[in-house]
Amino acid sequence: MSREKKFATYNPIVCFVYFAGTIVISMLTMHPAPALISLVMAAICYINIHGRDAFKLIGVMLPICVLLALANPVFNTRGDTVLFTYMGGRMFTLEALYYGIVLAAMFVSVIIWFFVYHKVMTADKLLYVFGGLVPTVGLVLSMILRLVPYYGNHIKNISAVRKAMSCGSEDKTMETANIMLAMLSWSLEEGIVTSDSMKCRGYGCGKRSRFSVYSFKAGDILFMLWIIVLILCIIMCKAKKGLEAVFLPHINISGVDNGYFVMGLVAMVLYFSTPILINVTEAVKWHFLKSRI
Repeated sequence: MSREKKFATYNPIVCFVYFAGTIVISMLTMHPAPALISLVMAAICYINIHGRDAFKLIGVMLPICVLLALANPVFNTRGDTVLFTYMGGRMFTLEALYYGIVLAAMFVSVIIWFFVYHKVMTADKLLYVFGGLVPTVGLVLSMILRLVPYYGNHIKNISAVRKAMSCGSEDKTMETANIMLAMLSWSLEEGIVTSDSMKCRGYGCGKRSRFSVYSFKAGDILFMLWIIVLILCIIMCKAKKGLEAVFLPHINISGVDNGYFVMGLVAMVLYFSTPILINVTEAVKWHFLKSRI
């Protein structure tokens, strides 16, 4: 059983709503605690799905996170607490550094969540979500997700063929331009062929029947209710200023003395950890049943 199988068995609409909520919450909540929770849970979820291979991406994301955190106070000198000055009196402030750390955590967490989304929401699931309402959009989105890795492999093939035929140029810029020109011609031709093929099949024209292996079950309904309840709780806590944070010109962050902050934090932990809890629970259940045999 693959690592992502249990969570991915839920209805694609439910999974899509979950990931949409995850990314929106991560982007709109500029409080340090939720940003850190989103980053940690995204990393754990990615590790849970990919195993040891996940550390390659995390190893790349950590330096990016540090670089983004340090870049903000370099370009933004606002803030009351000056840590030190450089370049003839340019200020490096604590408030700008704190703000940069939160921005970096938010940015990296959203990227990792997108990688988790890409692993769970395959092209056929995306086509199922959008195909019934907007068939053209569903087709375009599924094609994009399919063609990104497909184009990458085709670029490698073009480069290998050019080297085998001794057509490669010593100038790397010219060689890249020639490869991209060949790739552009091929992709345009493929686009025309695909468009004509789908038009001849009557895709998106009038009413049509649609076969799908996905259906709403009791578990999907419970999962959707769980998502909605947690999202509403987070929205309420944010509306009550429980998740508010101001960094400039001075730091003013809501803390544990605010009941809505504690409630919102608990809701976010439960929301972001849902895929991990589902996969871990299923794994424990599976090992328990195996031990009973």
